[in-house]
Amino acid sequence: MASALSIDNINRRNGWLHVMTNSNHYKNVTFTNL
Repeated sequence: MASALSIDNINRRNGWLHVMTNSNHYKNVTFTNL
């Protein structure tokens, strides 16, 4: 449980980075599929 909480805290602090990365990846995948 401690590991999960630590990972969750890291994700919350770096949430903006993950969102931007995921958004760019999603756009690239979408354009590739089109």
